[in-house]
Amino acid sequence: MGHQSIVALGVRPYVFAAVPVALLGSILLFEQSRWLWHRRHRRRAIERHWEYIDGQMKEVEEVENANEAEEEEGLEPANPDETRKAVALSRAQMGFWRQKVYTSLKFAGRFVNPFLEWRDKNATNIWEYVRWQLTRHNRNGIPKDNKVLAESLPTVQPNWELLQNFHNRSSVDDLEASWITLPSHGSRPSMTVTWFGQSTCLVQMDGYNILTDPIFSSRTVGNWLGPRRLRPVPCNLSDLPKIDIVLVSHDHYDHLDRAVVKELGNSVTWYVPLGLRDWFGSHGVTNVVELDWWEERLHENTLRIIGTPIQHWSGRHFFDVNRTLWCSFVVKGPTSSFFHCGDTGYCTAFKEIGKKYGPITLAALPIGAYEPRWFLRHQHVDPDEACQIHTDLNASYSIGVHWGTFMMSDEHYLDPPKYLEESRIRRNLAEGTVFTSRLGETVCIPK
Repeated sequence: MGHQSIVALGVRPYVFAAVPVALLGSILLFEQSRWLWHRRHRRRAIERHWEYIDGQMKEVEEVENANEAEEEEGLEPANPDETRKAVALSRAQMGFWRQKVYTSLKFAGRFVNPFLEWRDKNATNIWEYVRWQLTRHNRNGIPKDNKVLAESLPTVQPNWELLQNFHNRSSVDDLEASWITLPSHGSRPSMTVTWFGQSTCLVQMDGYNILTDPIFSSRTVGNWLGPRRLRPVPCNLSDLPKIDIVLVSHDHYDHLDRAVVKELGNSVTWYVPLGLRDWFGSHGVTNVVELDWWEERLHENTLRIIGTPIQHWSGRHFFDVNRTLWCSFVVKGPTSSFFHCGDTGYCTAFKEIGKKYGPITLAALPIGAYEPRWFLRHQHVDPDEACQIHTDLNASYSIGVHWGTFMMSDEHYLDPPKYLEESRIRRNLAEGTVFTSRLGETVCIPK
């Protein structure tokens, strides 16, 4: 039906254009109303969760308090053996319930953060997000001259000789490439880490090549939508040595690149949070292991891989928000251990991870995308909080990631590494224990 026919029927053309707009607006309004209802009721669900666990922990404490009172009064227990068993059991139960504080929680079909300090200040809260955008003070300071940008944010080629043969080398002392950070003279490093931007790292440990939160596209959504990379990715995915394991912390586009999933397919084992297996299955990938928080799997009788808590959220689009879980990972091998954080706001769960699985040889911790703090602090740590996580985990070394790649927040693009170093010095952490690297740089981690 042509334009004249529409007018002849007495219907203005703009009416037809308004229909999809009105439909989309109605859907968004419905989703926002559902989200507000969900937020209101899940708050009480979280409080009940904490009240129940707190009650259990108090009961356990009473056993130890009674024993301590007897010891202070110098009283000999009627049955010493039974008392010792009761105290040991109470301490084991205390550890169990303390861990239960940080178990994953699902309410009305969506995962929620079981942390009382969590607030929904993210893209799902339309009103807060609009407020940020309308009052945004962007001070990224990204130079318009690409030459200046390249000098301030350099990329290097990974050392392929090292990466391809690392597991078979007795020493790296004969490698002279300037982008290799060597351990003490003559010693063989326990592991290597190569950062490719955002939270994508290649970690080599105990005979395995592990890739984290892979994205090799030029933008956050493929090569056509979303923020563009500040600097080109240092290499292609196909250039890397054979990957054995991929750890995916959550399903946001800048942490899970569909192109990488298609290219690697079932040639690797994917470790993902609860609920994400179906998304992989829709892309023909079935070699997927889902993990809940504190759930462990033994990989080929060598590596223990554990899903651990973080404070974040998930969603590939507006309508699947928090349908899948988000998690960090601890990888424990015979000679070294690795912690992959993904995205997180700071919470006390990291102290519990450190108590249960520390010390950690190397941690990959996010240090960017944190401004403005009033909006982003619940979902992204800043460099100082990353140093606190390093301490909580009892990590020997930590590399700062999730910066200098896609600018999606307001801080200056070079602030994260600068403030990370300032925080390291202020906290009296040893030089070199908390560090950043150039894009593509391979860092050898000492034993």
